Amino acid sequence: MGSRLRMSDAKAPTWDVDASLEMYAWLDAEVVDMRGWLHHDESSATLITDGPYTAEQNARGWGTISSTYYRELLLHLEDEIDLGPAIRGPVYAFGYDGRKSNGDSATKLVEFTRATLDAEGAEEAIFVTHSMGGLVARAAIKRDAWLESRTIGVVHLAQPACGAPVADGSRPTPTSRSPLGWPVDRGQTSASSSSSTATRPTRSRARPRARAWCGPGSQPRRVAECSASPMVAAR
Repeated sequence: MGSRLRMSDAKAPTWDVDASLEMYAWLDAEVVDMRGWLHHDESSATLITDGPYTAEQNARGWGTISSTYYRELLLHLEDEIDLGPAIRGPVYAFGYDGRKSNGDSATKLVEFTRATLDAEGAEEAIFVTHSMGGLVARAAIKRDAWLESRTIGVVHLAQPACGAPVADGSRPTPTSRSPLGWPVDRGQTSASSSSSTATRPTRSRARPRARAWCGPGSQPRRVAECSASPMVAAR
C-alpha cells in the first residue's frame, strides 16, 4: 500500500504514509467510517501526484508513491540506468488504488506502460516491483500479449507470491500457539507439551516458491524505465 491516495469523502484522511498525521488519523477513525473509506465500492480515490521531486520526475509519476520508502530507490535507478541521450533509461513510477482488484490495477498498468513507451519512443520495458506490485505486474504480463512481448525483465522485491497464511488455513489459531509463535504438537500429552520444543506448522500442500524471472533479452535501442508502487519498474 505504498501508493498515495486522496479519498473522495472530505472527512476521510488521505492514505499517505509520507504524512504521519494523516496516518495517525486512521487510528482514531470510527471502524464503520474506516470500512467505508477503504472499500472501493463505497468511496472513490485519486492519486496524489506532488512529491519532493523535480517537475519532470513528478510528471513521470514519482509523486504517486511514498517518497519515504521509494525515493532512494528511484534516484538510484535513475543514476544507474538513465545514462543520457545515448542510452536513455528514464524511471517512471506507477501508483494505483490498492483497494481495487489486482486485475483492475493490471489493466491500468498495461495502459500506463503503453503510454510510457510511446512517449519515450522506447520498445521494451523492465519492471521492478515491491510487495503487491509484483502480483499486479504478473497479472498484467500474463493477461496482455503486447505487454509480454515488450517486457525483457522483471525484478520482484518481497512479493507475496504464496498469499496470506490466514487464507489457506496454515496460520495457527491463538489457542494452539506456543510462546515462540508456532503451534505446539498436538500429538504430545499435556505434561510433555509444556516442556516440549514448539514445532513449525505443517502445510497441507506444497506451496510455490517466489522467484524473479526475465523475458527474452535482446538489447533495446531505447529504453523507458518504469517504477511502480508497490513497485513496478519497466524498461
